This record gives sequence, C-alpha cells and structure tokens, in this order.
Amino acid sequence: MSMQTDEVGSAPVNALAERLDIERTAMGKMVGFLERDGFVTIKPSPTDGRSRLVELTNEGRRLHDKAAPLWSEAQRKFEELNGVKNAAELRKRLRNIVTAMRRRHRKSEHRIVDCNAKTPFAPRRA
Repeated sequence: MSMQTDEVGSAPVNALAERLDIERTAMGKMVGFLERDGFVTIKPSPTDGRSRLVELTNEGRRLHDKAAPLWSEAQRKFEELNGVKNAAELRKRLRNIVTAMRRRHRKSEHRIVDCNAKTPFAPRRA
C-alpha cells in the first residue's frame, strides 16, 4: 500500500482498495490498524466529504524504505528460481485475470434485480 501513496502523496481509501484489488471495507480496516500503529494518517478529502485520504507518516515512510529493498530482493529471487520470462508471463496472466474479474464485477454492480424477471439478473424493464 505504501507504494500506492508514495506515487501521489496521499490516496483515497477506495482507490487503494481498487488498486490492491481488495474489498473497500477490508482496506478500511487495514488502514485503521496502520493509523493506530502510527504508519499512516487518515483525513477527510478537501474536495469530497465522503472520501478519506490516507497518507504515510514519517514512521510509515521509514518502514517503507526498509521494506522496499526486501521486496525487490524477493522479486529478484523469484525470477532467479522461476526464470525472468516465466515470472513476467505469470505477472501478465495474473493482471489479465484481475482485469477480467474487475470488468465482471463492474457489470454485476449495474444490474438491478427485477422481481418479475425470469432470472434474478435480468435487467429491469423500462
């Protein structure tokens, strides 16, 4: 998550959840724990009163700076063990799966249940 906030300084909870492909409520809980432990601050968005912005604290940045090289080393070892080409292909396939799942999820969000329909997911008649 810290890399997501590093890119822009702060990020809305919902954007972090989408970017990390987790439920918004789960993201909210995780961010709450990070705030409790002093790694992030959470404040209302100045432009959208419904949104909360997450920002790394100095302690959060220090932790990120410690963790980033460890993550890079883990990625390097994974590629060493599995081959750079295989690792790249796996990442590509996983991104494709996530993209397809997001599209499917977005489509299902726009369906309205019609109690008179033959199937529960038929679009509502105008």
